[in-house]
Amino acid sequence: MQTGKLFTHRNYKNFFFIILTIFSFGSQAQPAIDYYNEGLKAYQQKNIILAISSYTQSIQADPYIKETYNQRAVAYNEQKEYHKAIKDYNQAILLDSSYAIAYLNRANVKFKIGDIFGAMKDYNKSISLDNTSYIAYHNRGYLKEKLEDYRGAINDYDASILLNKSFIRNYIDKGYCQRMLSRFKESIEDYNQALLIDPENPEVYSKRGFSYLMLNKRNDACKDWSKSGELGDLDAYDAIKKFCNN
Repeated sequence: MQTGKLFTHRNYKNFFFIILTIFSFGSQAQPAIDYYNEGLKAYQQKNIILAISSYTQSIQADPYIKETYNQRAVAYNEQKEYHKAIKDYNQAILLDSSYAIAYLNRANVKFKIGDIFGAMKDYNKSISLDNTSYIAYHNRGYLKEKLEDYRGAINDYDASILLNKSFIRNYIDKGYCQRMLSRFKESIEDYNQALLIDPENPEVYSKRGFSYLMLNKRNDACKDWSKSGELGDLDAYDAIKKFCNN
């Protein structure tokens, strides 16, 4: 069963949450602004190659704008050119060592390529610079979850919840960690909160079903798996075959 996720700003199935920065260039050269805006528009239209080209032209016009390096790195990440993305995040941080978003985004890429220590260090730095980012807390929590530090992950998910109570992944991922600590009732409570946000989420029903099963509430578990299947999670029927038909 899949556990938590990191994701982009508009796709829960991807691994990264990449923040698109909106900023004012102030007195920066107009060509750099124009190319940047072209790149942002191309990215939003999912024309990633054009976005990279436009950001590159913006950098050539003015190589001292940190946001342009950050945005080109976002585009490189979409292309799975992770080392190029990290290089651009490095440059953005070189231009502004207090640029919290760049640390967060670089952490995500490091996580993706398996640099766990580097990712944790960058998440810590990002949070130290900006402790209002619910995404930074969530993503660090997910890293801890993958390292099986379930209590540490729950602490970060709780911190994220305090900053954004409507962010469903916190409850789903926290519920999983609770279950891994055999806190099955608490796990169900987290999944219930998730369903208040999205009552048609098949993943939540499926995962809550396993928590019910661990409490020997097989009927409730089977109802949840049936609901998950109705909502499109075909894997839920495997659980039904294994636990509900005998």
